[in-house]
Amino acid sequence: MKKKTLAAVCALLFCMAAVPAFAVDYMLGAKAGYYVWEPFYKDRGGLGSGMGDIDYGTGMLAGPIFSMIFTQDLSLSLAGMAGRQSTHWLSVYSDFDAANEVSGCYYFDALRVDVDAALSYRVSESFKLFLGYKYLYLSVDYKNSEQRSPVGGGAPTYSTLNEMKVLTPFHGPAAGIGYSLLLSDRVFFAANVSAMYMIGRFKIEKSVTYDQLAPDVERRKSPSTGMDQLGFNVEPSIGFNPGNGLPIITLGLRYQMLRIRFTENSDYAEKDKWLNDSLYGVFVSAVYTF
Repeated sequence: MKKKTLAAVCALLFCMAAVPAFAVDYMLGAKAGYYVWEPFYKDRGGLGSGMGDIDYGTGMLAGPIFSMIFTQDLSLSLAGMAGRQSTHWLSVYSDFDAANEVSGCYYFDALRVDVDAALSYRVSESFKLFLGYKYLYLSVDYKNSEQRSPVGGGAPTYSTLNEMKVLTPFHGPAAGIGYSLLLSDRVFFAANVSAMYMIGRFKIEKSVTYDQLAPDVERRKSPSTGMDQLGFNVEPSIGFNPGNGLPIITLGLRYQMLRIRFTENSDYAEKDKWLNDSLYGVFVSAVYTF
């Protein structure tokens, strides 16, 4: 899988290096936003007994934007975002098994890297079609302290501290449609809607349990498990082009919904059960044309 990803990236870089003689314009800028992530772990809860009580994680994501405009109708773009999203929560007496209930404090901090490449073709004055490729990488640090008590009450019988690092890289094709409309000489509206399919892996990079009644247990680099996901992305925005060599400023919204499943047997989730994962937020971008 790593070889295939490397080959795709090399092919993209080769294309970008080979066609600049035909490009009539370049666009270079940056994009930053504040996003809310509702992870698929909430549907499963398999990483820990309190995972089902997650609400969401929040944080800033930012990255570069680059476009090459070959003709009036054809362009190639590359955009990336990276940042951390985190949350903490309290789970009180959630079900663990028929005999025990669990309460505890939980925390996760996720590094998110999101890269999109797209080749766009304008089919009319307002509409364009695009084909792309997406890479999504998530590294989640999950920590908790919890205790188990008998169902119906009683003194705690088990108390632990846990640390875990989970890696989930994904990549795959995407396709969509874009719409743009001039509201005035300087102001415009734009919206993109896309669908994607990605394959990936779920891997426990590190897991440590500190138990007051037993020796500490540390596990590293468990066998990875196959996953795939289907989803769509909606991104409406409004922009302002001041001209005179100044950057084009855009303010927009982004909503991404993914349906994720494990494609192999795993201790952490039921095979072929679909889980929900969503990301939404507001962003601003500034792009120079030269």
